[in-house]
Amino acid sequence: RILIAFGGHCKAAAMSRGLARAALLALSATTVAGYKCTPAESMFSGGKGRMSVTTICLSGPIEGALEHREGYRVYRQNFFMGPSPMHAVADVNDGNTIFFSWTEDRPWGKGADEGMIHVTKVALDKTLPPFAKVMGQVNYPGFVRASDLDITLAGKIGVLCAKHVPEWSRAWMGVIKARKPETAATLRDGMAPLLLAVCEVDSKTMRATGRPWRIGTPYGTTGARKEESHAGAYPKASWWEIRDNGYGWLTYAPTIRTWTTWYGATAGLHTGFSMHTFEDRARIDPGPWELPVAGVENRVEEWPGVSGRKYHDHHRHGTGDHQMGSMTRYNRLLGDIAIVKHHHIPLYMQQYGLETPRGRFDPGPQGSGHKHGRVELSCPLKGDVGRSEGAIRPCGRGWIIGMVTDKGNVCARVNQYGKFVAWNVIEPALWQAAADQKLKFYWRNRMVRMAPVGSPESDARCGSEARFLMGYWTNSGPKSWDPPRRWLVEVDGDCNKVTTPWEVTNITTWPKHQEWVTTKDGSVAWVTAWAKTADGKPIFNKWGLKGQKGHNNGMYYFEDTQHWEFEGADRGVQNEAQIMVYTTLSPSRRPYRPGAWTESGEMDFSTDVCNRTSPFRNREGGDSITSVDTASLKDSAAGLKLLVAKLSLCVAMAFAIS
Repeated sequence: RILIAFGGHCKAAAMSRGLARAALLALSATTVAGYKCTPAESMFSGGKGRMSVTTICLSGPIEGALEHREGYRVYRQNFFMGPSPMHAVADVNDGNTIFFSWTEDRPWGKGADEGMIHVTKVALDKTLPPFAKVMGQVNYPGFVRASDLDITLAGKIGVLCAKHVPEWSRAWMGVIKARKPETAATLRDGMAPLLLAVCEVDSKTMRATGRPWRIGTPYGTTGARKEESHAGAYPKASWWEIRDNGYGWLTYAPTIRTWTTWYGATAGLHTGFSMHTFEDRARIDPGPWELPVAGVENRVEEWPGVSGRKYHDHHRHGTGDHQMGSMTRYNRLLGDIAIVKHHHIPLYMQQYGLETPRGRFDPGPQGSGHKHGRVELSCPLKGDVGRSEGAIRPCGRGWIIGMVTDKGNVCARVNQYGKFVAWNVIEPALWQAAADQKLKFYWRNRMVRMAPVGSPESDARCGSEARFLMGYWTNSGPKSWDPPRRWLVEVDGDCNKVTTPWEVTNITTWPKHQEWVTTKDGSVAWVTAWAKTADGKPIFNKWGLKGQKGHNNGMYYFEDTQHWEFEGADRGVQNEAQIMVYTTLSPSRRPYRPGAWTESGEMDFSTDVCNRTSPFRNREGGDSITSVDTASLKDSAAGLKLLVAKLSLCVAMAFAIS
């Protein structure tokens, strides 16, 4: 863009720009019967950054969180603190493009072809309005839920999409009633399975590509095939799994071209989790299947893991461990996925196992799995314990983590061997419920967010030159039910604050169980929606609930999103989405160099700031000074030998030249 800065041309240019802006807003205003979406945009500055907030109009109303029924009890809690999830992913080549998934509000629960999900393409402008505008959309009818999404290096988007299968619900009800006849009178199908699939989109043409393919556990009652199971079911509307894990995660690993999902799962009437990994374009499994689903491919899950070692055990396919939270991310430099979760105990972290875990992450001869290679996210030397998941991002070959602990909103850095390089309290004040303080579960306060800013996530920058945007909530008053205050702050790759915290309470918000995304040029973006009053004032973290209606032998169905009776909310804005884009004004320009590397890993002589004992875990799972993981020491020794050899060569060349 060129600004003509002489004579009367400035005024003319400004008028032309205003007309163009009005035209673009008119184009982006989608008219939907019964709704009155109004496009708008604002730019705000604080700390050392600026943030745009843009209202765009979608092609239909956005679904709310599900109302939950357990027996005769009704739970009308909005576990997402907003609408159903609207996950985003950045274009792999264009720093001004993001894509997000969302679920249209439609009745479902009676048939197999109900519902509609969407993937929407948005162009961003970091300087001039409109700061965001819709550039395309792909619709997937017949699916009742959209969740996390990721993108391949070739630009193919995969989004988690769930399909209602009445035959699965009826079969599940029959099995439970047969096993537990005492539940027959009050049993409802909230814990019954949906079919979880991956719906694919070409990001260049914005067209659906291929057929959706199943990635979740297929339901079966006979056990004739090991893939078909009663455990690991992706639940229809189960209170515990959705409250603690949202609608599930999807991760693409470009180095080995695999898709991995992780979601809260049921095992009959038990609560837990399930994980699955499929190769991209895995071969078709023709069956036979006990309860096949038309229109969805079954593929073979056969990724063997590293060097023949299993990347998971049977627990990861489905177990009832009472999982109470989850966060995950892929590290391109490490080539593996981080897992952080908890269940009645403090947070712990594992390496999934797509590459060989080392140090304290090494699970031993059992191979990677549910019970091995755990690193507890606690800091004994600082008297602190991690309690609630927030966000995790690559930092070199290790990780940087934002979480809620006993001492506040914390940034911690963990290297690839499970050693704590940094553990800093960014803000001691917390937002939490009184029950959370007593039980130390902090299940409501999962509002810490973190994402690289000033550089793309694929760089995995770390140390003092790296920058991360961190968001957190605090209380506005002494009572646990006082409304929250929301803050943004930039930290470096050593978890030190580099900007003054910026309060954005009256500007924006972010929901639970949904990540931020970093664009190719280093901006941080996220998408959500919020209710408004009749005069257009935002009601942050509020949205209607999708109520369950009458049932047939315990099988409920869902109608339109309702329960908007709070603070005079105007449900006419139900097709408005809000897009936030944060840009730092002081990005790091120095190219990131990971330091001293060997073929098998990085040299590791750093001090563990949280533990006096060895940072490495022995084969029996214990920590000791004398019994450490030999692979980790070999990496460091090999790196040192390589460094000495290079220095010797340099000295020899210097003598030869002289």
